[in-house]
Amino acid sequence: MDDPRLRDRGGGRHPGPGAHPPIDHFRLFQRTLPSRIHRCRLAGPGEVLVKVHASTVSAADHRARGRTAPKGLGLMVALALGVFRPRKRVLGMDVAGVVEAVGADVTLFAPGDEVIAMLGGTFGGHAEYVCIPQGGAITAKPRNMSFEEAVALVFGRITAHAFLSRTTVKPGDTVLVNGASGAVGTAAVQLAKELGARVTGVCSGANRDLVTALGADRVIDYTTEDFLTEGQSYDVLMGAMPRSNGRGRASTPAVRCCSSSPT
Repeated sequence: MDDPRLRDRGGGRHPGPGAHPPIDHFRLFQRTLPSRIHRCRLAGPGEVLVKVHASTVSAADHRARGRTAPKGLGLMVALALGVFRPRKRVLGMDVAGVVEAVGADVTLFAPGDEVIAMLGGTFGGHAEYVCIPQGGAITAKPRNMSFEEAVALVFGRITAHAFLSRTTVKPGDTVLVNGASGAVGTAAVQLAKELGARVTGVCSGANRDLVTALGADRVIDYTTEDFLTEGQSYDVLMGAMPRSNGRGRASTPAVRCCSSSPT
């Protein structure tokens, strides 16, 4: 592959100081897989060793490799992700798999348990095995879902739960979710409904049926309506869209507002 961003350094081709390699430029590393006995020793005290059955390629993976960042944060992101080459060689924030072994003092999980987990900024989910603290973002996989289905729940559910936890949702509260058809938004609709709220979802008309099926009491098609100009107030407003163009910002102190992404 001939890419101007790549140059030879000591026999290997790596990105220059302005970019990481394109997504189709990679090397496959093979390492000797330890025996089962030795794999069991990989789980340290309080850790769970998981054999990965499914992972995701998320926006976080894309940003880590593409080194995309909000305006003004380019240098900070470059230092965090690597200037000449990626700091995180193995990506993957979400995993679904089976517990292979547990370390000392682990009481919540046992070998053979099917689990889902988020690794966060440590990444590593695209490997065959990962170690996760038992107190981390790890829980049992839903029994009625495949590994591939379950791993798709992780990012959106954890993000939505974290941001809804920043406020209080009571039965009967009115909750508006702006961006209700995305990974975070679909989770927020369901969680708010589970808490007893009356949920309004904002999405495109094409996703109206999906958001309604997830429990939304009302759906606003943002391509034809603007919820900020309709004169309706809400107890909780959550912005779950990748970017905000001004919509989703509270215009009155009566609205408790949380956003799942920077504006």
